[in-house]
Amino acid sequence: MVLRVVQWKDGRELAMKVVPKRALDNRSRLALAREVVVSRDLTGVRNVARFEEAFEDDRNVYLVTEFLAGGDLHSRIVSHHNGRFSEDAVLRLASQMFDVVGQLHAKGIAHRDIKLENFVFATDASLEEQQIKLIDFGLCHYRKPGGELFSRVHCGTLQFAAPEVIKGESYIPEHADMWSMGVVLFAMLTGELPFQSVSESVLRKQIIAGFPSQIAVRSRIWPSVSRDLSKLLSSLMTLDTSQRPTAIAAGRAIDAILLAQRQDSAHCT
Repeated sequence: MVLRVVQWKDGRELAMKVVPKRALDNRSRLALAREVVVSRDLTGVRNVARFEEAFEDDRNVYLVTEFLAGGDLHSRIVSHHNGRFSEDAVLRLASQMFDVVGQLHAKGIAHRDIKLENFVFATDASLEEQQIKLIDFGLCHYRKPGGELFSRVHCGTLQFAAPEVIKGESYIPEHADMWSMGVVLFAMLTGELPFQSVSESVLRKQIIAGFPSQIAVRSRIWPSVSRDLSKLLSSLMTLDTSQRPTAIAAGRAIDAILLAQRQDSAHCT
């Protein structure tokens, strides 16, 4: 449960996550402790929900962060007038999103649960004026200098999980994050997820088989997506993990597409 609270000292609105202790098993206790440690270490990182404090009483554990008033990315897509964002809006938001994921990766932190619901808007302003922030660090893979590069932990949200995670292989969490970012971009552009089935087993098979180009072709808006952005999306969701771009490289590609489109627009005026 997340409550909207007001700090009595200065009147600031904050978000307070309340976790009943009776609901915690060993795994969830570790995840909660990890979330606190990572959130503290990310203090001051751009586009991360600001951590305030953590405390507990006999019944609950409380995590307090800044209050983000704009709702999550999934809700904004659903409520948008045509159920998807324009390419320009996607590029502007994606620039921030890859930047924050790149900052995490530079600190040895892989999120491992990147999805629409974990990107939240700071305010309810228009998309062109928005700051978007990453939340929920309970499933992070935190690698200290010299630490283990690979993970075998199967975690995250199935529709956004990378094939190597679903197969239970040893994988590099940062590479899996980039696949998840590809799924997020696809949803922003099309208003739908690239892999869909009411059957979990079928969904797993679809994801393991790889990026469904037939869905991209079938999508009614895909012809309007620029070639460079389509190419980036395909590279994010390639089965060859070594060919997925880093978050920094993807962010640079996004910024280059934005710059080229602005220059083209200027030449046309």
